[in-house]
Amino acid sequence: MVDSVVEGDSVLALQQRIEDAGFNQMVVTPMGGRVFLHCNNGEDVWKVFNDAVHFFGMLFSDIRKWSEADVRYERGAWLRIYGTPVHAWSDKFFKLCVSTAGRFLHADECTVVKARLDFARVLISTPNLEILNFSVEFLLMDVNMF
Repeated sequence: MVDSVVEGDSVLALQQRIEDAGFNQMVVTPMGGRVFLHCNNGEDVWKVFNDAVHFFGMLFSDIRKWSEADVRYERGAWLRIYGTPVHAWSDKFFKLCVSTAGRFLHADECTVVKARLDFARVLISTPNLEILNFSVEFLLMDVNMF
C-alpha cells in the first residue's frame, strides 16, 4: 500500500512510532514524496492496517493500493527563507512561503527554537531538479496572526 504522511515526520521517526505501537512487522519505505507500507514477515498488510485503522489514520492520509502511477521522482531540498518578521515566524507561514516550490516537510532545529532570526531553514519535497531560487512577497499585518 502507498500513503501520504500526515505530518512532516521522517521515515525513521514513522518507523519508530509504528514499532513502538507493537507493529514490528510493518516496514515504511520512502517512495519520492509518499511512503510504501508492507509487512516483512509475509503477513497481509491490509489485515494489519484494518485491525488498527485509527492508529494508522493518525500517521497517514490517502491510503491505497500501490499502482504504477505512484512512481514519481521527488527530492528533498533545504531552503533558506530570508526577511521573515518575528511575529510571522511559524511553520504555518513557512508552508505558505514554499507552497509553490514543493511540499513543506519540517523546519530545522535552529529555526524551531529561534536560535537565529536572519533566515529560516526548511526542508521541502519537490519534483524540481533545478536550483530553487525565487522570491515571494507577503503583506503582513502588524499583529501576531500566526
